[in-house]
Amino acid sequence: MNNQDYGPVHISEFEGSKENIKPIKKGRKASELRKQFAPLTNVFCDTSAPQHQDKNAICFDNHNTKPKLAYERAVWENLVRQPSSDCLQTWLNYLEWIENSYPTLGPESQYIDVIQRVSRDFMKNPELKGRYLNDERFICIWLKYADTCSEPLDVFAFMDTNGIGCDYAPFYVQWATALEDAKDLKSADAVLSRGLNREAKPLHLMRSAHEGLSYRLAKYLKQQITAPRTQPPTLQRAPFAPIGSTSTSSARPMLTSAPKSLKPIRMQQSLVKRKNDATFKVYSDENAPQVGRVLPFQSEHQMTWDSLPTETQSEKENTMLPTRWNHLMPQHHITSTHVPPAYEEFTIYADEE
Repeated sequence: MNNQDYGPVHISEFEGSKENIKPIKKGRKASELRKQFAPLTNVFCDTSAPQHQDKNAICFDNHNTKPKLAYERAVWENLVRQPSSDCLQTWLNYLEWIENSYPTLGPESQYIDVIQRVSRDFMKNPELKGRYLNDERFICIWLKYADTCSEPLDVFAFMDTNGIGCDYAPFYVQWATALEDAKDLKSADAVLSRGLNREAKPLHLMRSAHEGLSYRLAKYLKQQITAPRTQPPTLQRAPFAPIGSTSTSSARPMLTSAPKSLKPIRMQQSLVKRKNDATFKVYSDENAPQVGRVLPFQSEHQMTWDSLPTETQSEKENTMLPTRWNHLMPQHHITSTHVPPAYEEFTIYADEE
């Protein structure tokens, strides 16, 4: 074990890199951050991979952590493939190792890929699905999935359709938060109301979240009602009119565009042509109800949703490698042409006398 794992940790040891650390809900260990971002010393560090009999037998230079992380990842990949009495806990330990070893949680961490693998594999396996569907640890993995991916609302809709976390209060709270961030307060209130009706545990968390949303919604509506109306257009004083005059006869509205006489002739002709063009109106029923977001539990038909697309499939536009459009080289035909001399010969006049 490295000596840097013990003793108090000062913020100055990783202050220069704190902007690159991605926060997580459970917080981070200061000792792990020191190991990742502290000034490097000329020492060797052992691995943190589990089930290794002699950890000191394999050491890596502290200046280059990539070989060490690659070795530890291979150990974890081997562990999750082996049968276990509680395979979900092994995946959770694997995710915790990624969070500690890659504080930035960038693409090199493969964090979102591992979350998608465990969630997809468990849902496809009927035995694992029946065993862990209502397990809080499995629900927490899905909530991490929603917190990390680019389309969290799709993840929450998938969870609700497949009955993942329907009795777990953090599921409804996090779903309502994502809807509130999307400016859909009505759907957020519907989600929290559904959690209250199902008496999701812990119930005090549901009540607190619903009261907070109701307060923010009432405050928003109050601001909309008390907001000042649009001010009428200001009047511009006519030339040579008295400065203190309040008469509207000497004032004229401020011009927002050039008068017709000052516009170019072509612009006037285009405007006349545009007015003469035939137009049509699209019929809209004013009494029709407004169509908004329909949540899965609000749908009249039973929805089926077997799998979610991966993050790579969702962003496939920027993953394809560029290729050549045409593999044929242009043919250059060489033709014989007469090349004129660089200069014409001429005789210099010389006076013989």
